[in-house]
Amino acid sequence: MTGEIYQFVLAAVYHADGLWGEATFDLFPRAGGRAGDQAGQWVVAGVEEAVAGFSGAQIPEERIAELQAHPIFAQIRPGFFEHLRRLRLEGEIRSVPEGTVVQERTPFLQITAPLGVCTLAETLLLQPLAAGMRAATAAARLNAAAGGRTIYDFSSRFWPDPAAALLGARAAWIGGAAATSAAGAGRYGIPLMGTMPTSFLAAYGDDRLAMKAFRRHFPMLCHLAAPEADEADGPAAEAAAQAALRALAAQAGLQSLRVEDPDMEAEARRLRAQLDAAGLPSVRLLGSGGLDEARVRRIAEAGVPLDWLAIGRALAEAPDPRIGYRIAEMQRGVSTEPVTREGGSLWPGRKQIWRQGDQDVLAGEQEGQRAGASPLLSSWQGADLRDAAIRQRTLEARARRAQEWGQPRRLSVSERLRGR
Repeated sequence: MTGEIYQFVLAAVYHADGLWGEATFDLFPRAGGRAGDQAGQWVVAGVEEAVAGFSGAQIPEERIAELQAHPIFAQIRPGFFEHLRRLRLEGEIRSVPEGTVVQERTPFLQITAPLGVCTLAETLLLQPLAAGMRAATAAARLNAAAGGRTIYDFSSRFWPDPAAALLGARAAWIGGAAATSAAGAGRYGIPLMGTMPTSFLAAYGDDRLAMKAFRRHFPMLCHLAAPEADEADGPAAEAAAQAALRALAAQAGLQSLRVEDPDMEAEARRLRAQLDAAGLPSVRLLGSGGLDEARVRRIAEAGVPLDWLAIGRALAEAPDPRIGYRIAEMQRGVSTEPVTREGGSLWPGRKQIWRQGDQDVLAGEQEGQRAGASPLLSSWQGADLRDAAIRQRTLEARARRAQEWGQPRRLSVSERLRGR
């Protein structure tokens, strides 16, 4: 398991002073967690990965030995390290469903467990949640900016390791990506998508033989790099270009052409005109290379004839939600008390989020049902990673707010919760 040194330091102090009771911590996107427009709306994703990494996790013996040998733990009694050896990270996780859109400062997840466990769980929970919410929110915003064009997740190579790439693929799918280049994501029921690199043609040394081989084995997957523009000009050159495109369609069952030209917009218009003139209106154009939300929006507003957009770095390196992790409630002796002092959660105690239309109401867990509203927080029972309803939640939220995606929902706090 991962962790930060101060988490072990705090756990050692709590253990030495007998603070062994249960606590509840809130996880919430901090205010101002997006670059640029500070929109403050986030798609919740990565909960399943976070809970899977937390539940039953053990601290490796080598980590415990390293801590025990480190000079900063010289005053800590051996009993703490024996406690770490026996410890299993377990507790109650309450979360909103994945795919739910929440705004900044909304406690979308709560963990209740012994105080030391909550302390050691912080990084385990925050890492997958931050990565998942980055990718899912970026995908949702890109979809909103694309003007009906299809977004594909090509971010796999930009994540630091295979596990992160799979998490990113599932999160981008939740946010609305139509398919992913991450091969292992097929286990989640996510469609897979990729394009043929020019190195494939180079390996054969003969384009005709390469196309014939590809079509024989993968007749429905012909997504090629667009041929380079002929420097020659005039009717003859144009006719030759159209003939070359028709030959590609005949030889390889051409499905799409990938446009990576720095002047992608002009190149897309040129290729679209040639494809239409060649009688190939069904062949799609896929734009890729350095696409981010701003450029996608410009493409949509200019009516550039790109049907599909492949997004890489903009998903893996999207702005971070800066998730806060604050104590909201703590057991002291035989009673459990909300934490109300500075340094605690924004609002004390265990809570519920009630959603009604475009408004969320944050209230204490014991305040009861609010008329006409649906509760969002519930005990996490695990998610079916192939469940299409997860993705559908985001798509429906985006459809309802198509003209104002990214504008914060209204969040109000109950009088009782504010008065604590």
